[in-house]
Amino acid sequence: MTVVGSVIISDSVSLKSRGLYQGFANLLFDLGSAVGAPLGGWIGDTISWRAAFLFQMPLLSCGLTLLFLKVREPPLVLNAAHTTLLAKLKRIDYAGAVSLVAALLTFLVGMNYKTTAEHEWGDPHVWGYLVVAAVLLLGFLAVEFKFAVEPIMAVTILKQVCLLSASIETFQSSYNHCREPRSSWLSCVVPPPLYRLIPTRTVA
Repeated sequence: MTVVGSVIISDSVSLKSRGLYQGFANLLFDLGSAVGAPLGGWIGDTISWRAAFLFQMPLLSCGLTLLFLKVREPPLVLNAAHTTLLAKLKRIDYAGAVSLVAALLTFLVGMNYKTTAEHEWGDPHVWGYLVVAAVLLLGFLAVEFKFAVEPIMAVTILKQVCLLSASIETFQSSYNHCREPRSSWLSCVVPPPLYRLIPTRTVA
């Protein structure tokens, strides 16, 4: 649902206002994560567990109504509706899609050997898959920069400092959140290279 919401915002809102709308979406998501569990537990204990789901129906109905009335398909989708199926299939970046999926798959397999199977970095199963993933990633970038007519990853993102910095920060925040829960909120207050210098308290 988070991905679908981000896609709808990206297609419906201008780049200038996208941060504001995405901020509202993140605010509501965090509010639901914080309030949902205790509120649902209280409703389940006082009324019934079915009521915890039934109370969501008015909000869902309101959201669907606003979605139907306000969200419009972007011009790119409207223009594509008048083209033939063959023309639509030709626009797909097959080489980019295959190389990207292959790069991610081999990277995950290599990291799985390192983390789950607890192999050493020098094990061929680890570094072999990681090397293949790096080669496939370079191939993906070459396809996107040189050959793809409509690339999966817009090359302009890498050429704009603001968008590139935001993408790197999003990736770093996601990584830090998985590795250390406190980093997800601390990185919003202190720049990432600095909060790593903050000493942590250890409990004996």
